Amino acid sequence: MKPLKLVIQGIRSFTDKVEIDFEGISKNGLFGIFGSTGSGKSTILDSIIIALYGEISKRNMVEIINLRCKSAYVGLHFELRQNGDRRSFFVERTFKLKKDGSYGGAIASLYETTGGAQVVLASQTNDVNKKIEEVLGIGQSEFTKCIILPQGEFSQFVKSAKTDRVKIIEKLFSLERFGDNFTFKIKNKLSDLNMQIALKAEDLKHYEDATEEALKISKQNEQNAQKEFELSNVKLLKIKEYIDKNQYFYNLYKQNLADSEKLRILLDLKGEIEDKKVKASLYESAEKIVAENNVLTELKDKKETCEKLVENLNNELEKQSKIFEVIERDYINLDELNKKQKQITSDYEEMLSARGEVKLLNDLKRNITSTQAKINSIKDDISKYSKKIKDLSQIEEQLSKQVDDFDTNSKLSTIFATISKSSLKEEYLEQVEYYNVHKQKLNSIKEESSLFDFVYAECLKKLEIYKQKLIAINLDETSSPDLIIKEYQDSLNLKKELDARLSSLLVERARLEEVVKALNDEVEKLENECELKKKDVGASNVKLLKIVDNIENFESDLMYLSEMQKSNAKAIELINKNYVDGAKSLSEIKLKLNSQKIELDVETKTFEKQKEKLNSLLTEEISSINFSKEILSTS
Repeated sequence: MKPLKLVIQGIRSFTDKVEIDFEGISKNGLFGIFGSTGSGKSTILDSIIIALYGEISKRNMVEIINLRCKSAYVGLHFELRQNGDRRSFFVERTFKLKKDGSYGGAIASLYETTGGAQVVLASQTNDVNKKIEEVLGIGQSEFTKCIILPQGEFSQFVKSAKTDRVKIIEKLFSLERFGDNFTFKIKNKLSDLNMQIALKAEDLKHYEDATEEALKISKQNEQNAQKEFELSNVKLLKIKEYIDKNQYFYNLYKQNLADSEKLRILLDLKGEIEDKKVKASLYESAEKIVAENNVLTELKDKKETCEKLVENLNNELEKQSKIFEVIERDYINLDELNKKQKQITSDYEEMLSARGEVKLLNDLKRNITSTQAKINSIKDDISKYSKKIKDLSQIEEQLSKQVDDFDTNSKLSTIFATISKSSLKEEYLEQVEYYNVHKQKLNSIKEESSLFDFVYAECLKKLEIYKQKLIAINLDETSSPDLIIKEYQDSLNLKKELDARLSSLLVERARLEEVVKALNDEVEKLENECELKKKDVGASNVKLLKIVDNIENFESDLMYLSEMQKSNAKAIELINKNYVDGAKSLSEIKLKLNSQKIELDVETKTFEKQKEKLNSLLTEEISSINFSKEILSTS
């Protein structure tokens, strides 16, 4: 396999999209990937494995995908030489992380470039994994053990068991047919041969009793059987000859039996034929009777249909008459409904004239409610601003106290004292160093004289004095003049900052007090407006109550009257229409009923005449309709 191009995004440190052109860097032969620890060398190799096989291991896939990216992507272009031809492939995989940061699976696709176009070979993760192993000829385990060895695992491959290394090499160089596959075939062939030997041995068990004496007896039995067969064959030929001689007489006997059966059938039909001759002589009369009976049946059906229609029309007339009685009662009460409609119309017009005044009143009430809400909102703002002013005053008081407590002179005294101690410390250190040097020099001389002893004792005495003075200064490393001066400068800056904040608070408090005063003036103005509007509402209420019972429900009452007016108008129109339609329908039913009664009378008379005609055709020979039908069916 030859990698051509690798695309990485969201894998370990590669948060942005990165493309690596292997084809360009490998055109001169071998190439290397170099870099310091953590620069991404292993990530490139891991990305090739992930692109081909979907993962390195389920355990560390979450660590490989960058948590700052919502998804990760790898794509690999590679070539293979198969049967002397080079084939180009492209595999890509997209990984997603769940909300809890865990690994959520991948989307994979595999393409082959043929004739400049990409052909899809697989588009599901499992299908892509199977196809990759089919194309490369090795799985992920073999690939990572010998093609791309993970960091630190080369020695592990070398130290692997011989059987494991042999299996990997067999699969890499297609040697399975000389290894396990060949052994498997040999074992199968050996197993088949053993099975055949076992079957032959089982067959031989049937011939365990085959002795020389048994063989002679079997031959004697065979000769006896042959003689019996020849005698039986002679008997069979004689029997066949006897059958051939008697076959003619047997055929005559069969023909005689067949003719006797035909004669019996003809004798049975003789009585039936005589009966049919009698019926044939009556056929014409029977045919006429059946025809007239069919006419009678049709007339009976028509008569029954007319009777049914008359019955239905009588029922419909009775039903319509009851309905018309109700309609007629409503029509009689129509005058009362007209009077009620006039009253509703009068009340509706009177309320409609007062609608404008009610609208003005409602607008005024809404205006008062809106103004009151505005007053309440402003009062809330005043409360908030007042609380803020109070808070600012408390902060102002605290800042003022901090500024007053700031003691510059004390800090300056501390600075001067520290500088003085620091100077003394330097001088004492020089003296200690000076006497230490002299002590070393005296130690190197070591003379035995009273003068040397005096000088050496004075040197030790002075050294001890200056050491004690250093201890008495009690100046630690943090008390250097530079640190004290810096702290002093920081304190001055802090004081300036406090002064600036205090000044800003005073300005803000003054501004808020002005805002609160303006809001109080606005509240007073709005409350005066509300009082004037409330007086107008009272006057309007007095005026409207003379016309309307309930001002709050004015619109609903007005709508109710309007609906009542429309409903009554429809009811009046419907009663008039029902009365006209009912009278018309009742008249039409009566006309149909009279017409149908006349038709029924005609059909009844026709039916009786046909009945008489049919009875006149019946005779002693043909006394019923059923017998006539029987004659026709048997002829």
